[in-house]
Amino acid sequence: MVIYFSARILQAHSSGGIVGYFLGLAGALARNPGLSIHVGLTPLNFQEIGASLPDNVARHYLPGPKNTTWAANERRAIEQIRPDWVVYWYPDKLDIYDADRAFKVASCLPDLQHLAYPYFFESAERSRRDFAFGTAIGSADLVFTLSKFARQDVARTYGCDERRIKVVYPSPSPQFLSGSASPEAIARAKKKFGLPPRYAIFPSNFWPHKNHKKLLDALLRVRRRGVAIPLVLVGSASSAERALIEQLERAKCEGWLWMLRYVEDEELHALVSGAACLLFPSLFEGFGIPVAEALAVGVPVACSSACSLPEVGGDTARYFDPQEVESIARVVEHAWKNAPAASKAQAQSCRFNYLDSAAELLDGLRETPARREAPRLREIAVLEPPLVSIVTPSYQQGRFLRQCIESVLTQDYRQIEYFVLDGGSTDESREILKSYDGRFFWKSEPDGGQTSAINSGLHLAKGSILAFLNSDDLLLPGAVSTIVAEWRRQPSVDLFYGRANYIDEHGDIIREYDTREFQLEEFKGRCIICQPAAFWCRRIMDRVGLFDEDFETAMDYEYWQRIAANKGLIVRIDKLLSCSREYSATKTKSQRGKAYKDVFKSQWRHWGNVHPEWWMGFLDYSKNERRALWSAFVPASKCGELSYFLSRFLRRRSFKFESRKGRRRLKGTYAGRVPFYR
Repeated sequence: MVIYFSARILQAHSSGGIVGYFLGLAGALARNPGLSIHVGLTPLNFQEIGASLPDNVARHYLPGPKNTTWAANERRAIEQIRPDWVVYWYPDKLDIYDADRAFKVASCLPDLQHLAYPYFFESAERSRRDFAFGTAIGSADLVFTLSKFARQDVARTYGCDERRIKVVYPSPSPQFLSGSASPEAIARAKKKFGLPPRYAIFPSNFWPHKNHKKLLDALLRVRRRGVAIPLVLVGSASSAERALIEQLERAKCEGWLWMLRYVEDEELHALVSGAACLLFPSLFEGFGIPVAEALAVGVPVACSSACSLPEVGGDTARYFDPQEVESIARVVEHAWKNAPAASKAQAQSCRFNYLDSAAELLDGLRETPARREAPRLREIAVLEPPLVSIVTPSYQQGRFLRQCIESVLTQDYRQIEYFVLDGGSTDESREILKSYDGRFFWKSEPDGGQTSAINSGLHLAKGSILAFLNSDDLLLPGAVSTIVAEWRRQPSVDLFYGRANYIDEHGDIIREYDTREFQLEEFKGRCIICQPAAFWCRRIMDRVGLFDEDFETAMDYEYWQRIAANKGLIVRIDKLLSCSREYSATKTKSQRGKAYKDVFKSQWRHWGNVHPEWWMGFLDYSKNERRALWSAFVPASKCGELSYFLSRFLRRRSFKFESRKGRRRLKGTYAGRVPFYR
């Protein structure tokens, strides 16, 4: 059997434990004389990862400056090798799933952390994982993962049969499996790094899910009880947040913390062997190799009870709730004072070794038939259709209200809860609402305005997908089902928005709203999101809160900016979802000055400045309306002239700034949904 391993996106020091997992399995499989093992490596990992592979593994150099070039060269290498299996060690959007491929594909899905803790990832990475993981589940011949927990999580999330997912356990490295380091090696490591005779150790990069902050808080609490626990941290701190770095520096100054950054494998073996206990407070793990390594050398473990860690630690490790500082403090203190027998820990750890794991993977490769299906993206499985909550604020909009309500009630998606909050209208609105009694929630009484009504509805909403629809706007048929389908395909997205048409008072189409693919810099200079075509998830609302009632006109644009500023993932759908009504009485059309005030306030709040395009739009508006801020100090006859010259100045500066970045200049500016100059 010929097996090609794609190590294209693995990096020796930044990819975490997946690199050791790959090297361990590749090395174990290479011992089988009936296998021919090939590995694809790039200029970024050829030297370090390639040097760690056995001599009988064929290394293939994939030249090029970036992933797209490596992927193209990898495709050519695979055509020359003609393997029976191609194994991907982490899903990527450039992986090969062609329906007419001459080989079978296995893909490793280590865990679904990006769905459990989406804000630990940049929005682009979450989007990439949504696509790559979904495609792997939908198209690979075999999927394997690191633990039974991870298998259950993947099967439940994507609604697939667990029998299609193989559990292939990682293993401690050979140094750890050989037992504890020698007393001489431990003494050398302690002397080199200046460590105390007794210490606790936490080997991990400073990724958010590793939960360093709560561990430090717990150790401070234990110190206040009179128990001093020196802590050794091993791992790169390049990804640590500023607040955590400051906390670490204070602990170092107080003399109870050592930060060793990256150390060689032999030194790590000695450091863990010499520790009084290993602490592991992680919020999410597909496996948790440090726990298995500590048990292999007989070091007691106090670790999180989350995810796969009880599966790794068995009944030997002590567990705490990683979200509760007191729980961490209590268990860590007990572990520090009471160490279990080393033999019991080693017995727990010997369940994991790469020879057994390689045999498990090989059985899966031999038994799995080729699927030969066209590549497809597997959607997130939802046991029940998600509830979508839509809120309509209304005041004196009787002539449009019924049409708005009907556009929601006639959607082909049935799991919709609908709220209409009328501000005590004196037109026919109340009678219209009464005619729908029992079909949705409504009330008609004086309120605090449009934003207050939206927030009141969101307080009542129970849905996992949320939206508000003004009473003069419309949803197009199929809009909600389109949104739900997209969320199943891309569950990490926080806000979806689609295309929309402007319509007049009579419902006739004026033109299409100029939505664009979401780019943050362009979004800062104009609102490319049409409000009635926008839907967001409860997860992001829980993170950023409700709409700000200080904003009267551009509350939607402020909210979209707040989501973007909080690392929300915003994605455009290339489908018409709604109609936005444009006529002289709309708030953004009749209150342009207030709209600019809201926009400027939101820009200062979220970005610390106002984008030049908004300044230019305001100056054009001021020139035409003669209502510039400086009109109190400049004669009215000079306002237009001054606005003209300032506008020209800002346009030139904006053009220079944008051209250095290689961007084209924007052609228009919107506040809410109305263009202020064209």
